[in-house]
Amino acid sequence: MARRTSMLGSASVLTVAALTLSACSGGTTAAPSSTSTTSSTSSPSSTSSPTSTSAAASTTSTPSSTASASSSASGSMTSTASATGSSGAAAVAYPQTSCTSVVHIGDSTSDGLVGASFLSNPAWRIDAQYKDVGVKNVTTDISGARAVIEHWNNQPNSLDAIEKFEKQGYQGCYVMAIGNNDLANISVGGAGPISMRIDLIMKHAGSNPVMWLTSRTLRTSGPYTDANFPALSNALIAACQKYPNLRVFDWRSEVQTSWYQPADKIHYTSHGYRERAERIARALANAFPASGATSGCVVHSGLTASQ
Repeated sequence: MARRTSMLGSASVLTVAALTLSACSGGTTAAPSSTSTTSSTSSPSSTSSPTSTSAAASTTSTPSSTASASSSASGSMTSTASATGSSGAAAVAYPQTSCTSVVHIGDSTSDGLVGASFLSNPAWRIDAQYKDVGVKNVTTDISGARAVIEHWNNQPNSLDAIEKFEKQGYQGCYVMAIGNNDLANISVGGAGPISMRIDLIMKHAGSNPVMWLTSRTLRTSGPYTDANFPALSNALIAACQKYPNLRVFDWRSEVQTSWYQPADKIHYTSHGYRERAERIARALANAFPASGATSGCVVHSGLTASQ
């Protein structure tokens, strides 16, 4: 696969690069790419995989794990830990998922879900939240400025990430928290439409369950203007017709304006990341419940705006 760093102008590249935590107010220095694996006690299974080439973004990442979180300042890393849920006890109050293993593939909007920079309490982080709903094994593969096709600073893009797990013979559920940079790249000339990029990912997911998040920004101009983002929601909902293993978590309809960093308008505050982590896990349990698969395409966390 040919690798292109960027066909965008320098101003556009800087905009795409802003999807890294280090570029956000109140952010931290994030690693270019990171993988984290944790183990615990509970439920489901899924697969996924992509292929591609093109023009623009991919950059940060930081890993984490339940009982003993771990991260790196640069490069990539893998960590392994064990836990029994965010409270350290059986998570009886949470809906449970059939997914016993989860691979979470994300861009910089997932960086704040792992590690102590935004979530000081390990129980609030995404790996602990997944375990609360019954997931035993959690792997996070997060890289800032990540897109399906484009590469940022030669870091693995979304397609590279899912192909890696496919080649490893992964069987389990995927959570795809990507698409922000894809929409921005397409708006400045990157290969599209977004449905083509979704197809690339789903091709490599195979028959594994996939839950893909919709997205939203508060920006009103530039590549990341929110006017570009309903296209992702529409394309994902349409893709459900082709892929019976796909569910769409409508994060766009749940995220609150107050959860965004006010200067950045893309990434979230500590409170926003805490909400995001819990809601993703709850939505996964609704998408692929322990009692069997849902019949619908679009799922929600079931939490109210005040929670």
